Amino acid sequence: MRRLTLFLIFLLLAGAAAGLGYGFAKGKLEDVPPVLQLTEPRINLGRISSGHGTETAETILKLGRTTRFQLTVADPDSGLRELKISVTQNHKQITVLREEWDQGAEPVKSFDVDMVINAQDLGLAQGPAVLLVEARDRSWRRWMRGN
Repeated sequence: MRRLTLFLIFLLLAGAAAGLGYGFAKGKLEDVPPVLQLTEPRINLGRISSGHGTETAETILKLGRTTRFQLTVADPDSGLRELKISVTQNHKQITVLREEWDQGAEPVKSFDVDMVINAQDLGLAQGPAVLLVEARDRSWRRWMRGN
């Protein structure tokens, strides 16, 4: 009888621990990638992929002497981990912004970018260029690499 009681107590404690673990991990294992929205100029970002832990989107920008764009990146669930914005023209890719947020700090749920690109300063010509945006969240999916 004592063995049965100990076994039942063990099962109860194991079930409680599993329930607590699931409740904690459920929020950390969310599978919704960050949302990328280009607000200025008003053109759509074309989603390339959501693989390997990174949400990736691109669009064609017409670079002038200076080109302004505004972008909002958001992840209301786990928060943002990393943002990288680059411009590519004639097989030359230049990173114009890279942000990384500390994992120990309060999660950043939304980040706004208001940037002016000076084509000449970057060694680019006026004309079409690809704006590439890559964002990663703090989800534990994909072995802690996020969505």
